Amino acid sequence: MRLAIIPEGPLAYDGKNYFFTNGGGYYIERIATHFDQVTVIGHAFKMGDTYFHSMSEYAFNSENIDFVEMPLKKGFFGKLWQLVLSTKTILKHFKDIDCFYLFMPGYPAAIASILCRMTGKPYMLYLAADWEESADILFPLKESKNSFLRSVFARLVAWFQSQAVKGARVTLTAGRRLQEKFYEYGRPVVETIPRLNWPAFKLYKRDNTCENDVITLLFVGYLLKRKGADYFIEAVKNLNGRGYNVRGVILGSGDQEKVLRQKVEDEGLSQVIDMKGHIANGDQVIQEYRNADIFVLPTLGGEGFPRVLYEALSQSLPIVTTNVCGIPRKLIPNELGLFAPPEDLAALSNQIERLIKDSSLRQKLINNGLSFMQNLKGQSDGGQQVANLYYEHVEGQVANDDTNKRAA
Repeated sequence: MRLAIIPEGPLAYDGKNYFFTNGGGYYIERIATHFDQVTVIGHAFKMGDTYFHSMSEYAFNSENIDFVEMPLKKGFFGKLWQLVLSTKTILKHFKDIDCFYLFMPGYPAAIASILCRMTGKPYMLYLAADWEESADILFPLKESKNSFLRSVFARLVAWFQSQAVKGARVTLTAGRRLQEKFYEYGRPVVETIPRLNWPAFKLYKRDNTCENDVITLLFVGYLLKRKGADYFIEAVKNLNGRGYNVRGVILGSGDQEKVLRQKVEDEGLSQVIDMKGHIANGDQVIQEYRNADIFVLPTLGGEGFPRVLYEALSQSLPIVTTNVCGIPRKLIPNELGLFAPPEDLAALSNQIERLIKDSSLRQKLINNGLSFMQNLKGQSDGGQQVANLYYEHVEGQVANDDTNKRAA
């Protein structure tokens, strides 16, 4: 049995070996223990690319995982040509695959889902975020304000997503909100076990934060516009203006890094905001969580349920984030985190200030968050979940179809 996985984001390749994010790589390797062969078909960043280090946290070592690389191109027309080349790559290996596991949002997965429906090839689907809801944020012509083009794009990706779900043998979703959205399709839809490197996930218990003279706010994530790091910087500035001794720490790299560093310098915030760049997952990152007092993620959208929120919860760190996508469905407001509307600096600052001032609220969020993660860790084998769903909805369905055909 050969399973092909098309992830929603690129891998990393150093010229000899392929790598992936810490949680994503572990998830794929756990899946591979249940199949004869797993082929990962995806784009790959090379040494020197902006996101290479962010995507090279986990080194694959399973002997039954192989890789097929699709080309990465730059520029709008380059991306269009990239779609053509990606389609050719998928088609080249299509007949050798018994079942696909497709991760969306993502054009290669959308293409593969169409090919599977055209040929009757079975596939499973993973929705990491709601592509329809994230359409405006993920719009490929970032500089264009054309509302008609944005509307066409939103309808197109909504169609890709809905058709993919309708054709999938089973769909896994990152969060209950997406799961509930697709119940009406009458297809099996299951909330996924989070893609985290669970063996490396050490829970850290503390009773409280914000007890020192300096309050440390932490942001961890790719430095993309949609992640909202610029609002994090403004919130640190705002709270210092209100008389609080607040320091900001930003971990991450990306397209916005140079712009954000310049912003910090231009606004005279170099003494209170420390941009540390990308730090590989491990003890150093965990220590940054433990050194912080409040975790702040002002994301604008395009999320399922961000990995960094799990990490913050596991390290007894109270959270302030935005009420977008599926986040408030899992991170219960005022029980597991505090929320502000996206792009609302005043509300974001107010919620951070609320946590700074309210010790009992911080303690409640910390205790609830740690209990949440303890319960989650007890059900942490995502590879087993995928295998169970495959044998129930793919292999089992194929066997039933064969039986029905013979009976007919």
